[in-house]
Formats: sequence, structure tokens, C-alpha cells
Amino acid sequence: MFEFHPGIAGVDPATANIGETLSYQYAEAGTYTVKVVAKGAAIETTELTQEFEVTAILAPTVSAPEQPDRPSATVVSVYSNKYQDINGVNFYPNWGQTTQFAEYDLNGDKMLQYSTVNYQGIEFGGNYDLSSFEYMHVDVWTASPEFENLEISLISPSNGEKPVLGKLDQDKWTSLDIPLSEWTNQGLTIADIFQLKLAINPWNPSGAGTIFLDNIYFWKANSVELPIRFDKEEKFEGKGNPAMTFALSTNPDDSSDNTGKLTTTEDWWDTAEISLDVPIQIATGADNRVSVRVYSPNDDTHRVMMKLENIVDPGDNSKNEFVEISKNITGKGWHDVTFDLSDLEGGNQAYPNNNDPWDGNGSFERLIFFIDPGDCNWYGLCNPTYGKVLDFHIDDIVLGTHELPLYPLFDDFEGNGSITWADDAVGMSVVDNPHGSGKVLKYEDTGGTYANVRFDLRADHSAKFDLSTNNIFKFKIYIPSADLTGNQDNKVELKLQDGSKDRPWEGQHGVSTMLELDKWNNVYIDFSEKSSSTEFSRIVLQVNGEGNNDNVTAYIDDFYYEIPQSHDDFEGNGNIAKWEEEPNLESMQIIDNPVKGTINSSNKVLEYHDGGSLQYANIRYYLASDNSISFDLTNANKVTLDVYMPSADLTGSQDNKLWLKLQNGNKERPWEGQITKEQAVELDKWQRLTFDFSDQSSATEFTRMLVQFNGEDNFDSVKAYIDNVFIHR
Repeated sequence: MFEFHPGIAGVDPATANIGETLSYQYAEAGTYTVKVVAKGAAIETTELTQEFEVTAILAPTVSAPEQPDRPSATVVSVYSNKYQDINGVNFYPNWGQTTQFAEYDLNGDKMLQYSTVNYQGIEFGGNYDLSSFEYMHVDVWTASPEFENLEISLISPSNGEKPVLGKLDQDKWTSLDIPLSEWTNQGLTIADIFQLKLAINPWNPSGAGTIFLDNIYFWKANSVELPIRFDKEEKFEGKGNPAMTFALSTNPDDSSDNTGKLTTTEDWWDTAEISLDVPIQIATGADNRVSVRVYSPNDDTHRVMMKLENIVDPGDNSKNEFVEISKNITGKGWHDVTFDLSDLEGGNQAYPNNNDPWDGNGSFERLIFFIDPGDCNWYGLCNPTYGKVLDFHIDDIVLGTHELPLYPLFDDFEGNGSITWADDAVGMSVVDNPHGSGKVLKYEDTGGTYANVRFDLRADHSAKFDLSTNNIFKFKIYIPSADLTGNQDNKVELKLQDGSKDRPWEGQHGVSTMLELDKWNNVYIDFSEKSSSTEFSRIVLQVNGEGNNDNVTAYIDDFYYEIPQSHDDFEGNGNIAKWEEEPNLESMQIIDNPVKGTINSSNKVLEYHDGGSLQYANIRYYLASDNSISFDLTNANKVTLDVYMPSADLTGSQDNKLWLKLQNGNKERPWEGQITKEQAVELDKWQRLTFDFSDQSSATEFTRMLVQFNGEDNFDSVKAYIDNVFIHR
């Protein structure tokens, strides 16, 4: 070993082993007589004595402290390697200062160096609204005793500047986190900050000292707590040997949705972990469920385990608590996984307290996820990809359970859909529309006894359709006659099923509608008969039935399931507030359907009878009887209805047509400013007509819809039957 005698009276020597490096920090600069004494195994020692001049350290020898991960939305960075800096910053504008400027490079770590400082401006290159932020951070290093404080002024072009002092330490980094309230409490508003001013304190107009600055930014707290949806850039830590990798990512099915991506390893116990600022509270008798959405990259079964930890004393696990719970997921895509910690009450804790009981209560600040933990044989889950290197995603980590998906469920087959389709004994592919433009879903039954396509609300069938307020499904379908064999009725059927059953067709409920060949059919299926049912999680779509070996090809497009803004089937299931007839109309009444068949076999229809006594007649309906509700045409701006016009009740030579008119019923003359759309009507057959008001998507003034057959300014008679009025996307 060797001793280092620093040459200061009363100070013991410092020691180190021979071959090692020893450092010693002097409190003051000066010349010292130092001695090094080297001692070996023998009694003899070797000494070296010499004078040594100690000079003050005038620049930092270590970098400023590493800054924490912060979501980009919580930081406005002026100068930092950690965050994305704002553009156009001028760190040395000419404000008449004595200050000199350089960018100091410490082994590749750059920082700002200001010397002979009286004051110094920093110009942002724009105005920044800091009113939602909480702190200003800056790291400062100085060896200049003249710098007792750093005076920092925020400057607004609209209301001036105010100074705040930051106390500085000498010969070390000082990290300042100054509440922005120290400026705003002086009357400064910070909605348009465009400059900083730095000044030496106590004030020296001639300038003095040197300071080094790094990590200049404004920030606000970002509490890590549930729910976690990764919109705040919450970062998990990967652990294991090798460690699981965590990365902020996006939903494989929706690039606008932020997720956390977990890349697993073949380690049995690799994890993704995060510390919570707000712990998860578990209490006997409470709702102790924690839910997470997990995306599986394949169809194999995988095991997801959640572990909660409460670490009171890292050195004594008897004071800590550990609980864990697992669920299996099967199938590629998203799964809703709910862990109910109440199920563990009365059992034992998890590793490392496996033998310790747990009373069902706790406050847990550490959240951990495992994917495919342990040996697959333990759980009977051995398959080709269990425990292999795979990319999973997690999202929507919440207390309780997930809400049902936001409606509408839809698919336009242009890559914008929210539905994941599956095929069953049928060819299914997204193709160019052979009977129009864009993309469609091709359904190809090549003659099996059954074929269908289907989708589930959730892959694990945990979500059920709420049919009490949302029971209408709308889509378009085209069946070309050239690809058809057999003599089946041309129809499409939607079936509600409970996908969690082993035999989901048991207890299913189906509704069919007849179709016309070689044309696009606008179809809507009304499940209002099952409005009180809560067991259904799946929709099955089947063309031309089953139990036959006929071929059928169909093209499907624009599938929507949403709460309709307005609809009426005249069977008592509508939500239209009021139907009203023009006094000139002969009659408007709900009657038994006199022409059941083809596309409309419903029991009731609305009769429209213009007897021709006056030049105009119509009927109209309102979303609210007092005109207080306007149509929201932002998305739902198509109107579909079934019409039948019998030739026997027609007089005159008018074109057979239907007008729909949007009007503002609050006006004295509501026809002023109305919007009219027209469709031709064929006689003596049910037709499904769709009117497109998408050119009025920004309009908010329309409160009623007017229905008028064969125009006005004539005395002709016309009778028509109306059914299944539906406003949709």
C-alpha cells in the first residue's frame, strides 16, 4: 500500500493499494509540500517528497446530472441533450453586455460558458406559452465566488420582465428547479415568453466570474398513475437475463393509437416494470380489478402475469408485499385482460414471500408484467411460440374494467375500419371494387354446406353488445348473378351469437333481408327484438343461407354499427320524436304492410296519400317536437328508406320521384334555405333509396326532414308506403 500526506497540518494521510489511483481535493489553492510513502512486505519503505502547486478548478470535470425521462408534452427545452430543443434560439444576442460566450465541450458533452458576466440575454426565436407549466430547470456550475446567485428574468413582449434569484454552490453543479409561480406572483404573465436574461448577483456592472449552464428547460409534473394509455409517454423498464425490451409504439391496427411494445426474450422471468407515483390500492370488499389490453402477435396461447409490489424496506422482505395473478390469451389481436385481486384474498403472497399469507389489503407502487413466465409445462401451454422472442403490445391499463368500445364499429375496407373480420369456410379478401370504386370485402362461398364471415367485439368475448339503445347494423352488399348457382333465395342474414360458447350457434338470433342481384343493396338489420339481451358478443354474416352446396360470391362495403341519430321502422322501435303531415295531405297513418315481399316483409309501414286536392303535400319529421335539436350531419349524413309506389293510385304525368328536404323548422318560412335531394322511384316494387347530404356536413341549422312524392305545383294523386327510415354514415 502507499500513503499520501497532503502537507496540511493535522490532516491524516490518505491511503490506497499500490497500482491503484488516489485522488485528493484541496479546500484552497496554494503550494503544498506533499509526501508519498510506499510500503511493501519488507520493513523498508520508499518515500518521495516535493512541493506541489494546487490551482483552482475553473471548469467542470463532470457532466451535469442526468435528466429524467419526461413526456415531450411536458417540456419546453431551450438547451439540453435530453429533450428536443426549440428552434431558432440565440444564446449570445448583442444587448450591450460585457459577457463573453463560448460553447464548452467536456468529452463530447457540450454546455454553455459565459465569462466576465454582468448580464446575458437568450432569445427564443418565438413566443412560448408557459402558463400550463410549473418549473424552470437549469444546471449551473461556477468556481467564481462573485457568483453568489444567478439572477434569472423571464421576459414577455406584452408585460415586461421579472427577476428571480437562484442560490449557487461553488465548484459543483447546482440544479435549480424554480417554480414559475415565483415570477407570476410578481405580476408577470407567462403566456408569451420570448427571452431570458441572466445576471450576476450581487450586481457587478463591469462583469465578473464564469458560469457553465446546461439543461435549460421548462417543465410540468407528469404523475405516473393509472390509467396508463401511453399518451403521456409512460416508460416501463425491461428486466431479465436477457432483459425484455420496452419501447413506446403504436397500435398495429391503428397508427394513431399509442401503445407500449414489449419484446420478450427466452428468459423465463423477463419483465416490464414501472413505478407508480399513485399506488394501486387494494382493499377487502372493494372493486380490486385491474385491466389491460394486450396485443398478441399470433394465434397461439400465451400467459400474461401481472405482479404488484409494495417495497417498504429493500433489505427486509418481511416488511414488503408481493402479489401476482395470471390470465391466458389465445388468438392474434387485442385482448381485454382483467385481473381481479380479490381472488387472491386469503391466499399467500408471491415470490419472494411465497409462504406468507395475504389479507387482501395493500398499497402497491410497483407494477410488473410478465409474458409467458416460467416453463410452459407448468401450465399445459406448450406451443411453438410460448416463451420465444415476440413483439406484444399493451395499452389502456386501468382500474376496474374497460368500457365498451366507442361506437361506431365500422369498416369501409379502405384501412380505416375498427372491425377485425374472421372467415369460416369461405374465401375472404379485401379487393378492388369490381362494381364501383375503392376497396370492398369479397365473400366467396365455393359450395360448402355452410360459410360465413364474422367479428367479435373483443377477441376474448368479454364485451357484449348493448342492444337496448344500439340495435341497427347497416352495410352494402352486391351479388353478381354470373357467380351464382342453385335456387336459394338471394338474401343476407346477420346472426347474433355468444362467441364465448363452445357451440356459439346455440341460442343465436338471426335476421334476414332479401336482395336484388347485380346491384348494390343498402341493407340495414334491426335487432330491436333482442333489445333486452346482454349475452351476444359476435356478429356472423351469411349470404344465401346454409345447408346447401350452392356457389355464391358477394361484395360487402361500408359496414356500420352505431346508435342511429334517427330511425323508424313503424313497429314501435323508432326514435323519431314527431311525424307531422301537411294539412293538404289526404292521409298519413301507420298501416299493415299491404305489399309484403322482396326486400321488405315487415308488418307495419307508413302510408302517404296525396289526394291531389291542392298543389302541394308532404310529411315531415323532427328530432325534437319543439325544433330544439338539429341534425348532426358531420358524419351521419346519409338517409336510407324503403318506398313502394303503387301505379293503381297514381294520376297525372309527373315523373315518379321522391324528394327529401332538410329544413330549419324554427323559421317562419322554413322552405327558405332548404336543401333538396331527389331520387327516381320505380312503380309497384319495394326499393331502398339512399339520399346523400354529405355536402351539408358542416350545417347545424336543420331541425326537420320533409318527405314529398312526385313534386309540387300539380294536382295529381299519389299514394306511397314508407318504411325503415334510417339516418346513417
